[in-house]
Amino acid sequence: MKKSKTWKRVNTYLQSPQLVDLLNAWISAVERYTSQFPDNPWSYNERAILSTLAGAAWTMDGWVAMEEFATSKRLRKLEPGVDHGDKLRNGRCDLFVSSPEASFVFEAKQANQPIGARSDGYSYAYKAMDAAWKDIGDVQVGEADYRFAATFVVPMIPLGEITPEGGTLGDICAKKVEGFLKPWLEKTMGCLGKDAKYQDFAFVFPNLGNTDYVMRGRHYPGVVLVLKERRRATSRSAV
Repeated sequence: MKKSKTWKRVNTYLQSPQLVDLLNAWISAVERYTSQFPDNPWSYNERAILSTLAGAAWTMDGWVAMEEFATSKRLRKLEPGVDHGDKLRNGRCDLFVSSPEASFVFEAKQANQPIGARSDGYSYAYKAMDAAWKDIGDVQVGEADYRFAATFVVPMIPLGEITPEGGTLGDICAKKVEGFLKPWLEKTMGCLGKDAKYQDFAFVFPNLGNTDYVMRGRHYPGVVLVLKERRRATSRSAV
């Protein structure tokens, strides 16, 4: 198969150099994997793709990462009276990452989101974002300098909608793939267009049109990592 272009981008709202470094390292980790194996890390599950973010941290000098570490979280139980947020339970946080200058904790979800002519393009993605947001709210503020809800969104396109003219089902037109991704990334994910500069995200679509990235009649061209920072009193949304 002829090699096509890889489409990738990183943006952080406040242009945090540490977050930019981590997201760029994450894209490099994904590209390293896809250049060595015919499959990809977003075709499995949340733990698989999250491991690429943890692994990316370890590639940088002075950075460390730890997955699934034990911590104290807010107790999710409604009781009569005033909730002061001081009731805790034992739990686990998905990922801790630290650089020499800053530390981050992440609660992650993965959404496999159908896009295309017959899909809304957002239902599973938004549901996963909401779940990650709630989870990171349970992590104590003192765990790290920054708390992020991290949602890995994997777009899925029916093969019948991206077959090249004169081709057979299973052939993929990279231009058609890009034609579906662009409006979805802009209007639904907020990763293109005038509003993209206000978001925290990274996306990578290696070798657009790669026929290896096909399962059950759908093409999985790449992955979008959407971040939403949770602060004590205010928040800024990545979408």
